[in-house]
Amino acid sequence: MVCHLILFILSCIVTSPVYSSTRNTIRRDIHEMQESVKVMEGERMRLTEKLEEAKTVCDEMLKPLHSKQAEFEGYQRETIEVVQRLSGNITLKRQEEEVLIKALHREFLIHNKYSLKIELYSQELEVFEDRKRRGLALGCHSLRPLFPKNESLIAPRSMGVEEKYSTRDSIVVLQNELNNVKHDLHTRESMNQEITSQIENTYRLCEAQKQDLLHLLGATEADLKEILANAGLLQEEWEKYVSVVEKYTMQLGELKRRNEELKAESSRLSDAVTSFEEDSECYMELSTLKINYP
Repeated sequence: MVCHLILFILSCIVTSPVYSSTRNTIRRDIHEMQESVKVMEGERMRLTEKLEEAKTVCDEMLKPLHSKQAEFEGYQRETIEVVQRLSGNITLKRQEEEVLIKALHREFLIHNKYSLKIELYSQELEVFEDRKRRGLALGCHSLRPLFPKNESLIAPRSMGVEEKYSTRDSIVVLQNELNNVKHDLHTRESMNQEITSQIENTYRLCEAQKQDLLHLLGATEADLKEILANAGLLQEEWEKYVSVVEKYTMQLGELKRRNEELKAESSRLSDAVTSFEEDSECYMELSTLKINYP
């Protein structure tokens, strides 16, 4: 029993230094590990900062590229919108131009119509005023009460009726008849000349309109070829159409104003000719009289 106790004590005395050395080693290892952990944590923090820095640098580098891309896309959209808008506006202006050309053509026809009426009324009025100045109208009206209602001025000689009017009255009637025949001849000559003039004017007007249309077609074709050759000229084409439409609009307004003046002048001359209606009726009655000579 005593021996066992002694052996146990001796064993404890021998193993105590061994355990002490092991603990120290472990403590040292722990310390080293802790230091290593601190180093690794520091490295982690450094690497984390470096990562954030790299992200920042990348963002700064890509930022202008994104801006350029966005700017390009915006410019592209704007360009497409501008081209589409210009194309639409050009189409509208082209249609407006066609409408104006048709309106101008119509107003030209109206202009020619009233110009012709004014010319004819002026000629007719000149004839009536000339007769009035020479006293033919007064002479006709002075004889008008003597005109028969249903019979000839002088009955046919086969009926054996004597002459009702004096020799002087017969001479006046004959002179008026001669003047009326001269007037009728002059009127017919004037009418023929006017018709000839109308024919010539029609050919001239037709040729002028033909040349205008050819010129317009040529200019339009040249513009279209230019547009197709370079899409960048769309803006220039738009400005040209605006200018042409404005010019045609001004011409149309001026032509309408002029046509209103011609219409008023034609109406005035028509009224003036109408004022000679009684004279005209007198001349017509005189021209239908049958005169039998003694």
